Amino acid sequence: MEFKKGIKDSIPVGMGYFAVSFSLGIIAKNVGLSPIQVFLTSLFIIASAGEYAVFLMISTHGTFIQMVIMTLVSNARYFLMSFALSQ
Repeated sequence: MEFKKGIKDSIPVGMGYFAVSFSLGIIAKNVGLSPIQVFLTSLFIIASAGEYAVFLMISTHGTFIQMVIMTLVSNARYFLMSFALSQ
């Protein structure tokens, strides 16, 4: 019974992630990335904000160092949350 409740409760979150992943796929296709490249990006960059930042940097022909810095800045909120939770 708890399993059904868990599935029912997770539907709104799943729909939100579906919308984000769908938009990331559209952006990646517009940038010219292959499905394997998009998969690897999603595998190594945990947050979608970082993926959006990398795809933006790819579309503007940014350097690797710029992509790393942009990803760190866009995901800085996780560092701040972890410091807040560790207190």
